[in-house]
Amino acid sequence: MTIVTEVGGTTNVVKFDNTVITINIDTNRHTRQWRVRLERTIFSG
Repeated sequence: MTIVTEVGGTTNVVKFDNTVITINIDTNRHTRQWRVRLERTIFSG
C-alpha cells in the first residue's frame, strides 16, 4: 500500500511493506528517506 500526501509543497510517499514503513520526503534539492519498523500499525480515518 502506498500513501501519497502533500505537505508544504513537497510530496511525501509512504510505503507499507509488512511492518516496515518507508517514507520518502522529496524536496527541491534532495530526497530524504526514513525506514521505521513498526510493532503495531493503526489505520484511522
